[in-house]
Amino acid sequence: MVLIIPVGPILWALVWIYRGLRGKGSVSGAAPTASTGFRMTASLGHVLLFISVYLPLALGMTILVHDATDSVPLTWLAFIAAVLALGPGPRWLAWRVLGPLGFSALGRVCLWLAPFGLLETFRGNRAFFASAYGGKPGRESRTASWWLLFAAALDGEAQGSPRQAEQLLEMLDPETAGRLPWRLRGQGIELLAWPAIERAAWEEAGRRLAPGHGRGVRLLRRLATVHGGQAPQSAVLWLLWLLAPERRRTLPLVRSALKPAERAPGPAERPGPRRIPATGEDNVFHRHLGLLSAAAAGQPVRPAKVQALADRWEAELGGDAQLRLMIRGAELGVADVQAVVAAWPRSIESELEDLAEAAEGPWPEPRRRESLAAQVRRHRLDRLFAAVQAEVEPFRGHGFNDFPRKLDTPLAEVERWLQFRRSLRRLLESEAEALPTAWHNGLRLAACNWPVFLLRTYGPDAHWACREMSRWCEGLARQMGDAEIAKLSHGNARIA
Repeated sequence: MVLIIPVGPILWALVWIYRGLRGKGSVSGAAPTASTGFRMTASLGHVLLFISVYLPLALGMTILVHDATDSVPLTWLAFIAAVLALGPGPRWLAWRVLGPLGFSALGRVCLWLAPFGLLETFRGNRAFFASAYGGKPGRESRTASWWLLFAAALDGEAQGSPRQAEQLLEMLDPETAGRLPWRLRGQGIELLAWPAIERAAWEEAGRRLAPGHGRGVRLLRRLATVHGGQAPQSAVLWLLWLLAPERRRTLPLVRSALKPAERAPGPAERPGPRRIPATGEDNVFHRHLGLLSAAAAGQPVRPAKVQALADRWEAELGGDAQLRLMIRGAELGVADVQAVVAAWPRSIESELEDLAEAAEGPWPEPRRRESLAAQVRRHRLDRLFAAVQAEVEPFRGHGFNDFPRKLDTPLAEVERWLQFRRSLRRLLESEAEALPTAWHNGLRLAACNWPVFLLRTYGPDAHWACREMSRWCEGLARQMGDAEIAKLSHGNARIA
């Protein structure tokens, strides 16, 4: 027989080895900075494993098929099937079979044996798999990547803190979600949504599933809409279930979605709070406690509801209401009732400001400038602007060599940057005119130089962070018409 040498896989391996050994350009800041190079590190061990073990195995199987069939098409088909089984096969076995069934140790072994092109992809798979299914990944604390952000989000959920998940969702706009690794775009989004599904927070689950793709995501997204009140289509739901992975886990959800008695009530079906048949103060108290409870449970709080509550409180905080409270307090024997009642308005304002801090979405301008709602909104904007300026200030008038803040690890800096980005977004949702002011007051320097300084500090460990942060800066600069910063950030993103 004539042995056909598969040149393509061999060239692919050589390209990755070359990419792992070469440097890539330099980055530029908005202020004069020195250049620095870095590398995109290939997982040389896995590449060599593929060349020395998996590729010969695939060739051996191909030779056996050719000798048995003497058919060129079947020979090529056997070679492609062998390469797929020995390449992506172990990863599929780990992620879709061993991990969900609880065999996390075997899954980690499969990930070790699976060939990876990039070292950060191998490390990221290990870290995220350990966060999802258990184990000690030996996470590289200095690096930052999509994998480690997803792992941090799952770790936070396991500890009862959704902060990391919120930060990750802040980054997953439609354009950015398209750059996710294939595994994260599907199963990563599924795993991110499961904590919300398990606590029956279907609205939150739908929000987490929005940037995802794949068969599993489509099923969970449809379940979220059905449990949210949309009429179920049995045939479509069962078809999605048959096509999706992890059918044993999702079967109870499909069955409950098709039985209205077991389904979570939708907005139209959900009964409203029981009205307390008492005076107006009781009703406003009830609304106040309802919003506080929703915010504490992590449910969305709309600015319009906070504004309406503030308007109600303004009507209730008059002298007559306080007089009635003093009389009632005296009847109940409250000590120093006058001081208690005098402190009551400030306590209400403080809790309204806490609700405003939890509110998400545009906050319209109140009808009256001196109203309580306007005061709460103004304090919220002041806090958001202060949070943005706190991150901007170290970059004003400072280059890399005299930068006053010690940069943390790339992953910690990305989490800090995401919080900064969230504060800016929330500020602009309510005060779009604040962007030009903030941009020319130092935001342009911070947005451009933050990734540059991070890359100069940590080199290859920060290249992913530099790329994502520079892309965001480029978008802001184009929005502002700042060609200089847009050009610098575009170049930095391409280099990274």
